[in-house]
Amino acid sequence: MSTFSLRALNDPNPAEIQLYKELRLQCGWDDDLVDHWFEQASKHIRVNLLCELQDPNQMESQVVGMIALVLQDDDDVQMADVSTKTAMIKSLFIKPEYQGRGYGKESIRLLEDFAVKQYGIETMTLETSASSKKNMAFYIKLGYAEFRERSPPLPWSKLGAAYMSKKLIPPTE
Repeated sequence: MSTFSLRALNDPNPAEIQLYKELRLQCGWDDDLVDHWFEQASKHIRVNLLCELQDPNQMESQVVGMIALVLQDDDDVQMADVSTKTAMIKSLFIKPEYQGRGYGKESIRLLEDFAVKQYGIETMTLETSASSKKNMAFYIKLGYAEFRERSPPLPWSKLGAAYMSKKLIPPTE
């Protein structure tokens, strides 16, 4: 049976950065911010992660997607601010051939646990298209709720962005 996990790209090599760019393009977004994201990661205000599936019979894991944890957003401290123990989920993408198998849900669960254990995060936030009923239902099912007014309409969302948050429960060990 395969094991699903997240792998932080703390010190990425050029091939891993290129892979992150390719994933970004696969999901229909542009890749112009990826280099900036890795610069943010070097300043410890963002963690870029790969979603991986490890088959015990294979040497290498299979990359099925990506996700990121933003620890500090000085442009919007309501969304991510280490002083308030608030962090933000960004750039969740699971390759189409792996969608519908629970990997998106598991990515968020693992990222929440990682945020609590590694950084003491108490509140997780995210921004999603308010126009996407599928996205909204997905995050609501995971315990997220809108916590502030939606943004005005955007090029990628006729209804604007929805800002959601969730209080995290520290894992018991």
